[in-house]
Amino acid sequence: MSLLVALAVAAIQLRPDPPPLSLAQARGLTPAGLADLLLAPGHPRVVEALVGQDGMQPPPPPGQGAVTLYTEARPSDRPGFCERIVAYVQLKATATTAGGGASDFTPANIAWRAAYRWAGAKPTAQACDAPRSDFFSPEPAEPDRALATVRLLASAQARSERPGALPFEVSVDDREAPQMQTFARAHPEVPSRYTMKTITDGKAALRGLPLGQVRGVFRPEQGRRDLLTPSDLADIERGRLAAQSLFVSSDWTATLLLDGDRIVRIRLRREIPPPF
Repeated sequence: MSLLVALAVAAIQLRPDPPPLSLAQARGLTPAGLADLLLAPGHPRVVEALVGQDGMQPPPPPGQGAVTLYTEARPSDRPGFCERIVAYVQLKATATTAGGGASDFTPANIAWRAAYRWAGAKPTAQACDAPRSDFFSPEPAEPDRALATVRLLASAQARSERPGALPFEVSVDDREAPQMQTFARAHPEVPSRYTMKTITDGKAALRGLPLGQVRGVFRPEQGRRDLLTPSDLADIERGRLAAQSLFVSSDWTATLLLDGDRIVRIRLRREIPPPF
């Protein structure tokens, strides 16, 4: 845990005397105002809040609610990254409606995770001011591995911006562009922004990868083996190489094949993510 994270977490505690709050009232408050009602004084500045579940997550059990608070992101003491705290507040019902549903809530428990965004060699406060979707939370037990993987990919990208051959192999499998082109031909009334050019040059694909939007770093056993060739898989099975995958932006997956800390191959794929 970095020093900045440790200091921020120490200051994030539940308020001992929280007022009852409905979910509608919570949604009507500013992030800072909601944080003041849920957290004890002295907490870090909160700039975003989510009331309820995010995306396709299942709803909480009856009588419970959830609020997620996002602190202001700052340059990390982990080189190259911005960091913030994501606090998960579980709510418990304190009053019910005539129909038996929960109407008012107070905070019951709080958990947190550190979230990071790659921002280059010397991140600034401005570079850290990015949407919450541009941050990722490493597995708590092994954040160093995840951050080191992002740094490796960033160093490979920097190398791709220079002329000459790369010291590693890089390939790209662009499945999204052909799908979008087919859609555009079938629906000429749709604006041209729905068309895109197929990327076939691995070096160009690596150069354009939006590393400021890394959404997750897979554990090694969860890596995208479907991106790998039979030769890649054989090298992994024989212990010659290790694989590490990252999910970048909404449609890119990168798998690094590593010999220790040295990149041997990079497999890139662009595809429309499931369930679409």
